[in-house]
Amino acid sequence: MALLLLMGIYASIRYSNWRGLTTAEKWILWFAGLYFLVSLAATAYGDWSDTGVKKLEKHARILAFIPIYLLVRQSKPSEGTLWWGIAMGCFATGGQALYQHFVLHIDRVTGANNFIHFGNLTLIMGFMSLAGTSYFKRFKWGPLIPIAAFVCGVFASMLTGTRGAWIAIPVLILILVLPYFRKGSPALKFTLALLFVSLCVNVYLIPQTGVSQRIHKAVEDIETYQPGKTWSSIGLRFENWRTSYQIIQQHPLTGIGLGRYKEAAEPYVEQGFASQGILNWDHPHNEYLATLVSRGIIGVVVLLGLLWVPFYVFFQAFLFSSHQQPKRIALAGSLLMAAYIVHGIPNNIFERGISLSFFVCVLSLTLALLYNYFSAQQTATSR
Repeated sequence: MALLLLMGIYASIRYSNWRGLTTAEKWILWFAGLYFLVSLAATAYGDWSDTGVKKLEKHARILAFIPIYLLVRQSKPSEGTLWWGIAMGCFATGGQALYQHFVLHIDRVTGANNFIHFGNLTLIMGFMSLAGTSYFKRFKWGPLIPIAAFVCGVFASMLTGTRGAWIAIPVLILILVLPYFRKGSPALKFTLALLFVSLCVNVYLIPQTGVSQRIHKAVEDIETYQPGKTWSSIGLRFENWRTSYQIIQQHPLTGIGLGRYKEAAEPYVEQGFASQGILNWDHPHNEYLATLVSRGIIGVVVLLGLLWVPFYVFFQAFLFSSHQQPKRIALAGSLLMAAYIVHGIPNNIFERGISLSFFVCVLSLTLALLYNYFSAQQTATSR
């Protein structure tokens, strides 16, 4: 990440060509810059608390998107960089998850970091690998590579027991099958629906995945939830969200500043409004609420722009491109952005450096590949 950043800064100075960027690209770059600036301002009016400064250091990685994207856009990497990189990532993390679970006997595998973010990222890579199926058709037995990568990525996510990652699965599947549902026959639609149901049932019934136990625990947590008295995982999320709503009402426009959530939540715990357990975290376990609490409406508008503008760009290209290459790149980008958008509901997706770094690097590569293709086509047409 640091090496990419240094190379990106050099490229942005040496080969700066903002005029060659589209309006959409400039909007995305502006949102990345604004995200950091809003976080910087929130840290300042949060009195530069230690927690706020640590969060700011993580948010600075979003700022790195600007030079890294310009570097990748300028260097014009091959499309295979994306597909082989995603596939190798799935195989590596899948092997790591199997080793931790079956050899080290770790119940919820963590990868090299944290089971929540490991579960999120392996699921994203698994689904993104399927987008490259048409690319691998050029190799003998090539289509088996993305299928195997998908299995490794999704199975690794299942072994983490991260329920917050799994809620994105229906959305990701919907994006994958949308073209077939738009143009496919009733028989094809029925087959796809049947395969989806069959996959879900089998994953649920296999005890080794731990999925059924995690789902049963989620149902139990919801059924036994009591405001102000809960200590369960899901119950404490509800408590965090209730408390966040109260804090947001007092500072709706700018928030209370970065790193001050625990301080603001303490009075609600003392009054018996919220459970003592919420003080174990310095964030409300929801990216959108965390942003509203710390940076207000201004911050959440910037966050939504950072997530939804790239999704719109990718999804439009996925739906309306007539060639396979931009279509599959755009599909991968759509899956990436949709997963981050959904994962932001039960978790703080930008709370960990690994999640931020993955977002910056993979978005830079995917978006640059798409626009480099469009630029090449435009140049070829104008000749």
